[in-house]
Amino acid sequence: MVKVCAGLSGLELARRPLAWSSLSLFGLVRPLANLERIWFRERAAGQPVEAMYAISGGAEPDFDGTGPTRAESDFARLKEQWRRADEAVAGLSFDDTFEFGGATALHLTCP
Repeated sequence: MVKVCAGLSGLELARRPLAWSSLSLFGLVRPLANLERIWFRERAAGQPVEAMYAISGGAEPDFDGTGPTRAESDFARLKEQWRRADEAVAGLSFDDTFEFGGATALHLTCP
């Protein structure tokens, strides 16, 4: 993701190809950071995690507020979540399982 966006300005990253959509390249950074936090830290490693983005009245807090001036700080947040996710699962094996919502244990093993 970082390589795909390298060299683009905040304005270019925040540009939305469809006027009615909240999706942009920059708009993918926040959900990725949130997924790293939830799946690796909270679910796989069992760490308590704080909410990453405040709900500001919008239905999609990960996509809200992705203006060009936030690009640098949100990319830094994504990199920090990658680092923390790596630390959280460093002691886990690919054969380890975890429970999610009372469902059957999920394996970390890739098929």
